[in-house]
Parts: sequence; C-alpha cells; structure tokens
Amino acid sequence: MLPHAHLALGYLTVSAYTTGALRRAPGQRELGAILIGSQFADLIDKPLVLLGEPFVSGRTVAHSMLVVLPAFLCLLFVSRNDAGIRRTVIAFGLSWAVQPFADASLFVLQGTVARDLLEISFLVWPVTLPADGIVNAVSNIAYVEPVIRKKPAWTARTLPKGEDLRFWIRILEVCVAVVAGLKWYRDGAPGLERIRSILESV
Repeated sequence: MLPHAHLALGYLTVSAYTTGALRRAPGQRELGAILIGSQFADLIDKPLVLLGEPFVSGRTVAHSMLVVLPAFLCLLFVSRNDAGIRRTVIAFGLSWAVQPFADASLFVLQGTVARDLLEISFLVWPVTLPADGIVNAVSNIAYVEPVIRKKPAWTARTLPKGEDLRFWIRILEVCVAVVAGLKWYRDGAPGLERIRSILESV
C-alpha cells in the first residue's frame, strides 16, 4: 500500500480506539504518533533492501509481528507510569501494527492458498511459513477444503490481473483515504489549529 493509505488506516484504527476506549477523538500527540507509526515499517524496511539478502523484499524486520508485538509490549511497559505517554505509545503501536496487515491483505487476494501463505510469511519474518504443510493439515476440514480447492478459480474469475489489479488497489486506497479524511473532519479536525499556528509562525 502507498503511504497515504497507511496513514488513513492508522488514523481510522487509532480513532476507533480513542472513540471506543477514551470517548474522544485523537489528540495532537496521538496524531504525531499516527504520522510516524503508520509509516514506521516502511521507514525501517525499505532502506534495508540496500543490504541485500535477507532484506530484499522490503517487508522484513519492521513488518514482522515477531518484532512488532515485543517492541510494542516493551514500549507499553516503559510508559506504564505516565498515562499521556501510554496513550501516545498505543496510538503509535496500533498504527504501526495495522500497516503490515494492510500489506498482507493485498497478497491474500491473489493465487492459491499455499501461495497466499508464502506471500504473507513476512508477518512472521524471519520464519517462513510451511505453506504446503499448513494447507495439507487443514485440507481435510469440511468447510476449509472447498475454499482451498476453489480459490485459484475464484481469483482467476473475479479479480483483474497485473496493471488492472494495481489500478483497482489504488482506487481502494484513495477511497480509504477519503473515508479517513471524513472521519478526521467528523472528529473535529484534530491538529488543524496546530498546523495553522505553525504555518503562521513561518
């Protein structure tokens, strides 16, 4: 996904958390955490591509839940005595964690179930999922077997290919950004006054 879509998903996720748990819109510190957290995985992993193997995919260290979850828990532990910092850490962690799953969702649209599992192995990097073994293990389950068998035909029949699929993914990303923009506006456009004051002081 492109950066604006990650930012939009990060905002929607954190806004859902603050609305549900705190009964308010995200504050300025949380907005800053969203800005950084929603891009954090790519900010770490894309430059690592220059090092070559095993980082060539651009989705490795900071896209892995084996890194994200322990790092998030450590940050929560460190911030346990300060409620304000803790809320900022939660905003950062949520917007960081949603990015890899958003990337993974695009891969699940394509190909066979075994290929899908291989494609989303970055969620547990450096482990590679034993895709064929997982498929074989669950293929005897009554409701799972037809899905595994029919997935390639459904993909071929339902989804566009190549550039056409990329086009529709970009349209989806724009739609997500519009929804997030509307939610931000409905939340009272948090952070707008701060942006105005920065621009006025320049």
